[in-house]
Amino acid sequence: MPYLTDEKGPLWATMTVRGTAGHGSMPFRTDNALVKAAEVVRRLGEYRSRTRIDDAWRGFVEGLGIPAELAEPLLREEGFADAIEMLPLGISKMAYSCTHTTITPTVLTTGHNTNVIPDEVTIKLDVRVLPGDGPDAVRAMIDEALGDLATAGSIEVEFPRPDDVATTSPQSSPLVDSLQRTASNFYQGATLLPMRMVGTTDARHFRRVLGTAAYGFGLFSEKLGLDEIATMAHGDNERVDVESLEMCTDFWEALARDFVG
Repeated sequence: MPYLTDEKGPLWATMTVRGTAGHGSMPFRTDNALVKAAEVVRRLGEYRSRTRIDDAWRGFVEGLGIPAELAEPLLREEGFADAIEMLPLGISKMAYSCTHTTITPTVLTTGHNTNVIPDEVTIKLDVRVLPGDGPDAVRAMIDEALGDLATAGSIEVEFPRPDDVATTSPQSSPLVDSLQRTASNFYQGATLLPMRMVGTTDARHFRRVLGTAAYGFGLFSEKLGLDEIATMAHGDNERVDVESLEMCTDFWEALARDFVG
């Protein structure tokens, strides 16, 4: 049963792509910022950062108890992307994000009038960094992705929250012991398995600002599998079933009684 011990950092970035304004009726030999930005987005979309098999991912895979011939490809950096292609969609998405710093273009803003060639484009990047990566590492990845465009002098990258990097809590603590005892009352013989959170929660503030341990944990009914949960996040029909909601409510009450009682 997974419990979230560490969390990738939401090191979101804003990219500004500049060009030269002009009349939309005369596109020949123009420096159209939107056209340039489209190529930037294409290259970022195709970019794959280096696979990183760290202790968190290794411990998760080994804790699954799957046969060695299935686990071994998931513990090698070489050929990792090919190996996870064979997994269900939601599981493969999660596996990739657990082992890579990701840079995802999500918002593009430009232009004022249809007849004006834009001179500036803003691209919002949802950047999620692995432990150890910060703004400098992400800038290097963006430069690698953009190639010759990175040296054109017309692209800038800023990080509004440069300190929002990955955070980690210890895998063993009195709270983890309480989680284990309480979870066993709901799923007989359940064993906790440390796992990385690839999204973002408020737990990072408790770790970084308050210096305390924080964990992500909840119970789901057997109606929802991990693959389905991973696939529908922020998509159509994102949901949780009533049984899971009731289990979580009962679990948190039981955990509070166990931990403080």
